[in-house]
Amino acid sequence: MTSKPPPFVFNWRCRLPDTWMFADPLHDGDTGWLLADRGLDGTVTPIDVRLDGVYAPELSDKGGIETLFELKKWVAEHNVYKWSFWVTTTMLVNNDKEKKSFNRYLGIVRTPFGESLNDYINDFVAKKGYGPGNT
Repeated sequence: MTSKPPPFVFNWRCRLPDTWMFADPLHDGDTGWLLADRGLDGTVTPIDVRLDGVYAPELSDKGGIETLFELKKWVAEHNVYKWSFWVTTTMLVNNDKEKKSFNRYLGIVRTPFGESLNDYINDFVAKKGYGPGNT
């Protein structure tokens, strides 16, 4: 399965935040903090991103901790550049705002080479047979 960006999108280059900002920026198997380069004279904004279309088990559910460790492993393996990730967020058609889940931006996280974290976690959860968590 390949995640393709929908028509109304923003693409932000991102990196993990410094440890002084967030001791542990990756919350669970489908949510974490990234620093987004908004392209305005070096403006960098911390954004809380929930992987769009990914329903990883909650930490308290079977596979929740294992999915978090798998997400951390993927991020560590791909965190090799200053801007190792791209986040694509989708606009809501009816009100010109980005889609959110609670206060988290729904996004597709990719490497500059197109490898999708969303697809990776979905494949991992399906392979392990874990039930989906909450949206």
